[in-house]
Amino acid sequence: MDVGTLFWIIRPGFEADGYNISELDSYGGGLVYALEKNGVTTYMNVLSDKDDTGAILVTWNSLPQPINP
Repeated sequence: MDVGTLFWIIRPGFEADGYNISELDSYGGGLVYALEKNGVTTYMNVLSDKDDTGAILVTWNSLPQPINP
């Protein structure tokens, strides 16, 4: 299962809990989603592991930004 499909499986649970979800840019190899509820926004992305046999769900307190040396 690809990570995009995984997010679409878990998304209804967040929406049922009252979160508004927006799709943003990609970061770290996966799309970033903004989850907003009661004026608080949390960011999440779902990434494939190295050999595409699993997934990692990452939550962020702020929108992740690329590091530019």
